[in-house]
Amino acid sequence: MGQPVSKSAHAVVSGGKTGVGVIVGGLKIAGGAAAGAVGGAVAGAALGYHGAKTGENMKAAAMDVAKHAAAGGIEAHMNDKSAVWGAIGKAFAAKEVQSAEPSARFTRLTEKIYHTSDNVVVTCACISSAVYLTGVRTATLKEAENRGATSFFLQKDHMEDREKTRKNIVFTYIQDRTKVEMLDTKETYDAASDFDAINVRSAGISGYVRKRHIRAIREARDVNAQTFQEELQNALDQRQLGRRHVEILETILKSGTSLKNPVAVCVIKISGNTLGFVAWAGTDIAKRPMDLMTDVSATPACCPLWYDMCPRVQGHSAMMAHVQGDFTMYNEIVQGVLAKHKCQDLIFTGHSLGGGCALLAHMITLGQVEAGKLIDERLKNILVRSIVFAAPMPFFQVPDDSEDIQNLKDLDKIKEVEHKVKEAFQLTSVNFVCGHDIVPRLPGHPEFTRPAVREIFRSLGTSALMSLIPVEKAVDLTEKVVKKFCDLMLSKSTLDDTFEALKGYEHFSTIRYVDNTETEINYEVILGKDFKKRLYEETRDPSAYSYYFLCHTWFPAKVFFNATAKS
Repeated sequence: MGQPVSKSAHAVVSGGKTGVGVIVGGLKIAGGAAAGAVGGAVAGAALGYHGAKTGENMKAAAMDVAKHAAAGGIEAHMNDKSAVWGAIGKAFAAKEVQSAEPSARFTRLTEKIYHTSDNVVVTCACISSAVYLTGVRTATLKEAENRGATSFFLQKDHMEDREKTRKNIVFTYIQDRTKVEMLDTKETYDAASDFDAINVRSAGISGYVRKRHIRAIREARDVNAQTFQEELQNALDQRQLGRRHVEILETILKSGTSLKNPVAVCVIKISGNTLGFVAWAGTDIAKRPMDLMTDVSATPACCPLWYDMCPRVQGHSAMMAHVQGDFTMYNEIVQGVLAKHKCQDLIFTGHSLGGGCALLAHMITLGQVEAGKLIDERLKNILVRSIVFAAPMPFFQVPDDSEDIQNLKDLDKIKEVEHKVKEAFQLTSVNFVCGHDIVPRLPGHPEFTRPAVREIFRSLGTSALMSLIPVEKAVDLTEKVVKKFCDLMLSKSTLDDTFEALKGYEHFSTIRYVDNTETEINYEVILGKDFKKRLYEETRDPSAYSYYFLCHTWFPAKVFFNATAKS
């Protein structure tokens, strides 16, 4: 695994001589990514709810949704609401807020570590984590009584006090070794006792953990290449891949802004091979609210940087615009660094939104190589691949009847080249996916994401979150917004057509899938084109929202090096 094969990607695509080499193998944090990407799915499911009705009935349905959304449930099908709405409404009205209890499925996943002997995969996991956390004051959690996960509360008064006059109302559980953002000051932390509440941010949500579950604090520093390198080295050391296995030769960090996620470039020597890495940070709504808009803006668009190679393949427009901009600005810099260090491989990586950007960058690079537009001749034999974690489907296959391709000539030849490109991509790209994670099913698998979002909202309906929502104001505002939107924008068939069209999005990567069933964890390898065949199965977990968030952050947080591991 991870060894080069005889054919190069360039040769596979065009029958040429040498170019971008193909390798087989390569087996995926961004806490806020879970909230951001799932938020996008929620928006889609809510719209799907309205798509089931027509005319005046649709307006009434929208009003109905407004009320029940505020009560914690969004149901995508109008014909299956009475029992769900009744239970949620009754529980909420009575303020029967339940404390989250970890299910067997949740507990099993928190206790499991993904050990791999592939040190390149572990390095990608560390880079994906470091590019997200650089410059952030973080705390590493470890449950004090070795239960594998720490209780996370939305408010201090949800925590059991010492006199036990109130009971715990747990919102969710955070798996051990997870890094969360520290929101309390150093003075507050130092003055607190072991059982006092400490304010942290996890999965984009501000809440509290007890001080005794915090094992290490890393203070915030300026965001630059040096602090990124220190964060990366710390991650490599923690995952048993320290300096005796890898050596960081150079790092570059474009720190991003409140509108744009950071991108990092690294050169690392691993087992005698010098590799170049380019990584994008995942969604972080707390720092970049516009990340959510990037996630959900899934209009497909053609990419001029690979159009000559694959005109029938389009990309997720918002992510692609970001990647194309980075490519335009930093292409020469990256190539110069790779050439200076004589890198054998170029690997794109990232988690969630960052992983989607990495996959698009991989395809852009193939397109540029195919077009003969590499600037530095020293890179003509470099191996290009991508190793990503929980990445969405960024590629859109244009249907044969689309107006976008009616003027293309020699369509059979185009399809032949396209098939070879997909084969090459599948051999050189891996996406790690855990269990019920919604994000890798977005935007092209609505048969999975829509019922999954319904399950999340049903479980949120009786969670601690409901005690924080001003219901009357939320209902009133939501009713007005939804009614106005329906009056102005929606027709009876629009949303059904939209969801059908979104099915054109696909994975081109190989999927390394962790299937967490009700009884056991299985590891599978699935071709990207077959991933949609994995059907939705309800978790039947009373705290399903916790389990879905855990699935999204499990990769790359749980990736650790083990020289004796089989994978």
